[in-house]
Amino acid sequence: MKREIIHIMEDGRIVIPAVHPDKIRMDEAELVGLFNVVAPTLRAAKRRIYKLEILQPFTAEQRIPLKEGYQVVYNLEMIFALAFQINTCLLYTSPSPRDA
Repeated sequence: MKREIIHIMEDGRIVIPAVHPDKIRMDEAELVGLFNVVAPTLRAAKRRIYKLEILQPFTAEQRIPLKEGYQVVYNLEMIFALAFQINTCLLYTSPSPRDA
């Protein structure tokens, strides 16, 4: 399965691939890098999303089989939900005109 991920460039621009949203899936390590947090913070945010029933695991997660085990990847809805749960500057990408 070909999947795409979201990147943040060095200059702060967020690059979201121009593909169908179902093709954008990221694993835990990629999300940790995207949000610049440690894994326990990401897992706590994920648990909050499930506990508040914002999303359900069977819709937000997909298990990709590997030779030894599987890899869990999260869909675009989960990535957006995590962005709101994690207190990071991901949503702030460019200077405001008020800053000038």
